[in-house]
Amino acid sequence: MTLKLTILIIAIIIIFLILWIFFPKKEFEQALLTFRFDDGYSSQLNASKILEKNNLTATFFCISDSVGESTYMDWDELLNLQKNGFEIGSHTKTHKLMIFLSEKRHEQELVESKQEFEKNNITTNVFAYPYGITNPFFANQVKENYDCASNYPFLWGVFNYANTDKYNLNCKEFKTAESFRDALDKAVEKKAWLVACFHRIGEEDGRYYVSEEEFEKIVQIAKEYQDKELIKVVDMSEGCSKLK
Repeated sequence: MTLKLTILIIAIIIIFLILWIFFPKKEFEQALLTFRFDDGYSSQLNASKILEKNNLTATFFCISDSVGESTYMDWDELLNLQKNGFEIGSHTKTHKLMIFLSEKRHEQELVESKQEFEKNNITTNVFAYPYGITNPFFANQVKENYDCASNYPFLWGVFNYANTDKYNLNCKEFKTAESFRDALDKAVEKKAWLVACFHRIGEEDGRYYVSEEEFEKIVQIAKEYQDKELIKVVDMSEGCSKLK
């Protein structure tokens, strides 16, 4: 990476931080919650059954080239998720760190992934950046192909607000029901949108693993809050439709 590029990236990050700190945050009418699942691991089917049992929805961001490989869901499983009311999003073609890609390769990761999903009768209108890192130089490519996009808030807030940029939506990873409840309480207080991110469910794999038992506790908390009308559980598309 050249010195000029490094300086430019640092400048962009500083601008984002200034905007986040000083720009007024508009509340939603009601706090929102989205369950987000990354990569398309087959263990996420465990989570879908728990969510379905509780009449809750979610968005699954999948890597198109990984579909059908060992430990990943196949096309039939993704199609069934969609038929059961879950949303499928793109997590690119090969899960490369996009900030280091050329303009052509960046576009391929976006477009060819979407085309592969559509070829298999799966609609993908939402996008999640691999590793949560965006490429500001080719941001228009994302806007041309998807209705909204999500990253990870490495330096700024966890929550999304009614005036958050729909192509820079924040999320937070959870491993315990306790930390999830704490974040959800803050979302209710702020009337904000919490996107809760998960990877492997009931399949042990280091820091990206959440036990099935713990995830069921998390879902029960979400259901409790929705039943009390403190929050509304939405997929990414519905959440984006509420942005102003």
